[in-house]
Amino acid sequence: MCSNELTIIGESCTYGGSGNWAVTGSDTCTLTTATDLHGKNLTFTGTGLITITAALYNWTSCRAENGATVRVQAGGKLSRYS
Repeated sequence: MCSNELTIIGESCTYGGSGNWAVTGSDTCTLTTATDLHGKNLTFTGTGLITITAALYNWTSCRAENGATVRVQAGGKLSRYS
């Protein structure tokens, strides 16, 4: 089946697996995969909406800044520890 819709996932929407993670509001991310940050920092930054529908866990610091709006929906969770 073909569709006229195209979904582009912003570069900041996926954790690279090491180092701190900065999710950019203008990427309009929906974070749907459970992610272990291995004790690194998690920052939501810049104007825009970031939606969380999976667990983001094991981070040292988590903050929203510079106009970022974070929405945690059903199935989503921010947990400092695993």
